[in-house]
Amino acid sequence: MANRINRAIAGAICVALSLGGAQAGEKISWDQLADRVASQSTTAGVVENRSVAVITIDGRAHHTRKLCIDTEGVKLDHGSRPVEVLLRRDVSRIEIRQRGRYIRRITYNAEMALFVACVGFSADEGGGGPLALLSPVVSIPFWAYTAASAPVFLAAEGVALFRPARVFEIMQ
Repeated sequence: MANRINRAIAGAICVALSLGGAQAGEKISWDQLADRVASQSTTAGVVENRSVAVITIDGRAHHTRKLCIDTEGVKLDHGSRPVEVLLRRDVSRIEIRQRGRYIRRITYNAEMALFVACVGFSADEGGGGPLALLSPVVSIPFWAYTAASAPVFLAAEGVALFRPARVFEIMQ
């Protein structure tokens, strides 16, 4: 009997978690889009450190981590690859997910610790001076912060996986 109840509860949880992806998008005009997206970013019309999918009228999905919205269309910044520009008449849907938002914080903290350690080694040309010996000691607080904050950020990232995407249906 308990096994059936556990299965029913597990099934209900799975159904509840999967309902977020089945929601219809919010219908919005292009002029309102930048203001609505600004609620999720610090810069108006720019979405950074989120998983963004831009679906065109022909059904192709364009994925990026940084999206710029202006009056002409959207710019998808892929980092090392060239910026991709989609005109507003070609965009039919924009999906913004929270995924990958906190992983960047962990990598940034680790990069700062490495930077502090490397500065001391590069400042001492011979490599055996006092800066080379002191730089690992100075970087310890950065490593400690990275190690202490990583579990919190990873837990937040795990919760973000289950949050539904924010979907905007563009009305032409």
